[in-house]
Amino acid sequence: MASYDSQVLGLFADPNVVQERVTQEINQQMPSGLTFLPAQTLFQGLSPLSAALDPRTRNARTIQETAQETPGEFGTAAYYQDLANRLNAKGMTQAAMALQAKAKEMNDNLMEAATAEFGKISFKDYGSYTVPLAGMINEYAQKRSQLGMNHPQVVAMHQKISEAMQKGRAEVQTGDVADAREIERAKTLAQEQVKSRMKLLNDLGDARLKSNNQSILLSNIKTQIVDKAKAGQIFTGPGADWRATGAAFLRVLFPDMGGDELGRKIGNTQAAAQTIGDALLEAIGALGTNPSNADRDFIASMLPRINQSPEAIETIYQYMQEKALYAQEELNARERYLNDPDNYDLSGYTPPQAERLNELLRQAGVDTSTQNTMPNPRIQRMGVIDIPVVKEDMSGPQINQYNTLMNAKGGHESVYEYLGKLDQLGKLTPDQTAILLYIDNILFGAR
Repeated sequence: MASYDSQVLGLFADPNVVQERVTQEINQQMPSGLTFLPAQTLFQGLSPLSAALDPRTRNARTIQETAQETPGEFGTAAYYQDLANRLNAKGMTQAAMALQAKAKEMNDNLMEAATAEFGKISFKDYGSYTVPLAGMINEYAQKRSQLGMNHPQVVAMHQKISEAMQKGRAEVQTGDVADAREIERAKTLAQEQVKSRMKLLNDLGDARLKSNNQSILLSNIKTQIVDKAKAGQIFTGPGADWRATGAAFLRVLFPDMGGDELGRKIGNTQAAAQTIGDALLEAIGALGTNPSNADRDFIASMLPRINQSPEAIETIYQYMQEKALYAQEELNARERYLNDPDNYDLSGYTPPQAERLNELLRQAGVDTSTQNTMPNPRIQRMGVIDIPVVKEDMSGPQINQYNTLMNAKGGHESVYEYLGKLDQLGKLTPDQTAILLYIDNILFGAR
């Protein structure tokens, strides 16, 4: 297994040292044509200020401050995991991933050391005490890492394990369990329980890595869509083209998509909205749980608004961010539950409340009942999203009929009134329906 020692230790560089090195680097980059002494002095006087604002300096300070806020003993697996969760919540994904990898490596080493200390635990040697012993040894390894080998709790736990091993050997030697078939059933059940717990714990590790990968996507949505919309680099507001904003989402969600392919994807607004919605659902699923009906309803309610205001775009980002934070909270709660020696599956597990998510759902008018917010494995695709129709969405025959009606009736209001009457009589054709929706969008916008 690769060691992450040097990578982890490199995260804790002194911010002042980092700032000094960045200052030196800036001074070395002084333009060669800057020969006027006062100008050189001014440049060198400003370089410490520039260095203080450099991302490397700010990251070093953030890591130092977060490390000081994190309780526990520095250098332990539990400390690194807690610090990783805190840095991940602050958007420092790479640092968090390095710390999580180190924590996992340390936990693996602890289990190997504990197994070596007590020897192989098998049903042949310890009978019905085998499963409890496995749980106690796992807890012993964690406690020894957190408290140290000589701590009274660790010493007492070591004694408890030794006593259980003696009782297990005595049970096997004296044949306390008389029914061989019952022994076999107990053995099979215990093996299945241990396998179940280990699989669930391994799944937690995989889910954490997937969740961290989604942090990169969230960062891209923030910098490439939310911030640009606020700065006016993505035009939003009355009259803004939904396609332009939709294209910005597609570029972030599908970074490898070429220009021609992007043009085809955004060519029909409804199809493009479904593609974006499906990708957001997939990102939610990658956090470790299936999307819910509420997730789908929220996305369907917000996507039609993304060209109207930066707030709609930011609300989608906030929701995805809260989903990621809740995923971390839920993974931590699940891990605590499975680390209890009495728990072998998730049948008695109750996930934490998601009040921040529910508030965003309520603001969007989405049902927050338990049934609507629980994970639904059948939710894979968005389905139809009501995006306002634009002319490019219509077919050639529909455009020709639209032009004919405009020439005959003299304007959008007259055509709208004419088609509206046909609609009331139930005589509207599919092509006329598309034209009516297009003119509705022109006259009234997104409603």
